[in-house]
Amino acid sequence: METAGLVRKSSRGQSRRGSGDDPREQEVTDALIWLRDKGVVSWTWIADETRQLHEWEHAPTVAKFVRASVDIARVNPWPGEPPLMLVESRSLGGVLRAMTSEYLCSIAATNGQVEGFLHTEVAPILQRNDRVVLYFGDFDLQGHQIEANTRRVLEHKARRRIDSNRIAITEEQIANVA
Repeated sequence: METAGLVRKSSRGQSRRGSGDDPREQEVTDALIWLRDKGVVSWTWIADETRQLHEWEHAPTVAKFVRASVDIARVNPWPGEPPLMLVESRSLGGVLRAMTSEYLCSIAATNGQVEGFLHTEVAPILQRNDRVVLYFGDFDLQGHQIEANTRRVLEHKARRRIDSNRIAITEEQIANVA
């Protein structure tokens, strides 16, 4: 609806009722909550990428933990480390998370220009392996700058060449739409 110009994204710091300029913002939110409450739209279909719950598996004994873990154990289907998917936005990361979980691919949203997160979380899983990196980003000047910065930081910190493959949005995809 935002893309169609029916509503606009709210700016940071605005109240729950939006900016006051466009009452449709709150109407869309209220309608979505109603649809979720009635079961028309599942609560899980829309992820709030700004909040996270961290919860750790546990059991009263190691033996019980191991027995409980057998049912969820997964065997890597890839010949090496599973691919890493980097996405430019948290919202796209949320949409792709279920699929990446099914195929055991790691996924991270860069959420724009980022360095600390790449150093502390992403680069360590790229060290001492040839893990494939797949990239989802905007096809514009800023998107290409974000992608280049991400690659530069990761190559420096992981101490290897990162051959990221842009799989969306590509020049070919844009040409097919036009």
